[in-house]
Amino acid sequence: MARRILFITTDQQRYDALGCNGGQVARTPVIDRLAAEGVRYERAHPQNVVCMPSRATIVTGQHVRNHGVWMNGVPMAPDAPTVAKVLLDAGWRTALFGKAHFEPFLDPFLRFPENRMGVTRASYGVQDCDPDVQKAIHRIQPHEMNVETMQNLRDCGYDSVNMDLIYGLPLQTPESFSRTLDLVLELKPDRFAIFNYAHVPGMRPAQKLLERHGLPSAETKLELLQLCIERLTDAGYVYIGMDHFALPTDELVKAQRDQSLQRNFQGYSTRAGVEICGFGISSISQGANGFRQNNKDLLSYTASIEAGKLPITKGYEQTDEDKMRSDIIMRLMCDLSLDFGAMSEKWQIDFREHFADAIQQLEEPLSDELITWTDKGFAVTERGRLFVRNLAMCFDAYLEPTGTGRYSKTI
Repeated sequence: MARRILFITTDQQRYDALGCNGGQVARTPVIDRLAAEGVRYERAHPQNVVCMPSRATIVTGQHVRNHGVWMNGVPMAPDAPTVAKVLLDAGWRTALFGKAHFEPFLDPFLRFPENRMGVTRASYGVQDCDPDVQKAIHRIQPHEMNVETMQNLRDCGYDSVNMDLIYGLPLQTPESFSRTLDLVLELKPDRFAIFNYAHVPGMRPAQKLLERHGLPSAETKLELLQLCIERLTDAGYVYIGMDHFALPTDELVKAQRDQSLQRNFQGYSTRAGVEICGFGISSISQGANGFRQNNKDLLSYTASIEAGKLPITKGYEQTDEDKMRSDIIMRLMCDLSLDFGAMSEKWQIDFREHFADAIQQLEEPLSDELITWTDKGFAVTERGRLFVRNLAMCFDAYLEPTGTGRYSKTI
């Protein structure tokens, strides 16, 4: 039987990051075992400390100046000599699995042919254009780069470009964020995703670094969100709901208009019935009948793989009741209204009777002018769009109803 060769590379692990070399921060049991059973080099020096240039040297045997991969995102030449090509020519079968980190990035200047292979949609994050905010969050991105990126995307035929902004970051004020909106609106992206910064230092300790600059209060964050809604809608964008805005010609707007818009745990979509498959530690998958999540730690994940088992730590299989409530919540979030009769017919129930408790809970948002009753059911008001998540909570069987103030205190 011919010898099998398995070539493994890892990412973002310098010499002292490995347990076999004395590292104490990360657990690296798989690499440690390989090291214990093989040869460990202690005086090896890479050609480049950055991922892709170093990997290109490993697979080609060439210096950086020869293979040309001088930075991350720069692809190797198609005719570059590689160990895989040598093995293939010698009659071996070769394959590549996982994150190889040889692929080119979506380069802002679109210098690489791989970035122009029929792709027509792109999304890039801006977060905030204010230099002080960028410095506070350790993300320096001059607006000139945003301008050049958008121009290059348009020149190369990208007909749908989304731009991400985040409100709630350190040093943000309505005045500073208004200046950011002035700049990005000039670029005329097809969509905007406006995200609320989630400060959870308990889960992400590195976020504590941002606290030294001070974070906007809840009242300021609400001002920032209202500012976004006013500025973007005044500029001609349609407020889809939740976090998303789009131009009137965008497919999301068209889908919302004909009530075919969909939503899953990743956001709005025009495609129904798509299964979402998550790979790797802690990833979540969604199918037609439920959800499942992979193991959250490396040891249990690798143990499952080695035992030939799926590395799933938990899952949930939806009941018919769950599926019905999920559909109702999705229609509310997508259509910004509910048709009691249509839902009764679709799910073969008496909606008013089945959801009597939920309808009772809607009296509070009704008094707060977040919804209005209609001859078919109810519709969300412009003010109520800010609280559509809370409205959906009325139809979630797994949430206990709270006392008064539930809607007025939640953004």
